Amino acid sequence: MYLTVNGTRYELPALDTINIGEAKIIQRHSGMTLDQLFEIEGLDSGAIGGLLAVAIKRSDPSLRDSDVDALVDAVNMFEIMEELANAVEEAPDPTQDEAPPLDDDSKPSSGDSISSSGIDGNGASEHSPDQLSPVSTGAPTSDSPDSDPMTLEA
Repeated sequence: MYLTVNGTRYELPALDTINIGEAKIIQRHSGMTLDQLFEIEGLDSGAIGGLLAVAIKRSDPSLRDSDVDALVDAVNMFEIMEELANAVEEAPDPTQDEAPPLDDDSKPSSGDSISSSGIDGNGASEHSPDQLSPVSTGAPTSDSPDSDPMTLEA
């Protein structure tokens, strides 16, 4: 998300990219720690100012903190609110993501029941007992009379 200040576009940082120094900048502006930013509702001028200060500092690390603070403090809050509202309106709705269509071959018929557990809707296994075979562990079974654990066969 971008905000424009004095004709310059700044990219607001994602919270998961904030380093300790930037967290201190946000805390200085907002009075909040990063975890508290997740809990706020609405537009908090301090939080927006802190994120904007980080964005400005990232774009020009040579700026002094006092210069960044002066830029942030002079920003018209109403213009920022308008920009944020427009950005939210233009953003895709994550709840409206559609699942990709299934291939024609993989579509179940209306009578088929599919479950990730391998059990159909009636609680029965998808495989008949004939289709299942025991998994070999490499150890001989004890019910085999001629199995000797000390004998290896090639």
